[in-house]
Amino acid sequence: VQHLAAAFPLHYLNKLLVFLADRLEHTPHVEFYLLWILNLFRAHSKYLRSGSLDLLSVYRNLHKNVSTVFSNLRSICDGNQYNLRFLDSMHTLHAQKPAHL
Repeated sequence: VQHLAAAFPLHYLNKLLVFLADRLEHTPHVEFYLLWILNLFRAHSKYLRSGSLDLLSVYRNLHKNVSTVFSNLRSICDGNQYNLRFLDSMHTLHAQKPAHL
C-alpha cells in the first residue's frame, strides 16, 4: 500500500480520496481503508497542504466518516471492557465461594 500510494498520480488523488471516504462509511474493513488514507496523506502531504478548495469537501467527508467509525468502535470497546470487568468479578466471587456451597 505504501508504494502504491507514493506512486499514485496527483490528478486522480481527489477521486481516490472521495472513494475511500465513501467506502469507509460502509465497510467492515476499516483498517484497510485507513491504511490507504494514511499512506496517501504521507506520500502526498505537500500537494494536500496546498489548500486546494476541491479538497475541502473531501476532508470534511473523511473527518465525518472517521469520526463515525471511531464513535462506533469506542462504544463497542466500552461494552467489551464492561463485560470483561463483569466476568472478572464473577470469577473472583466464584473463587472466594466456600467449598460446601
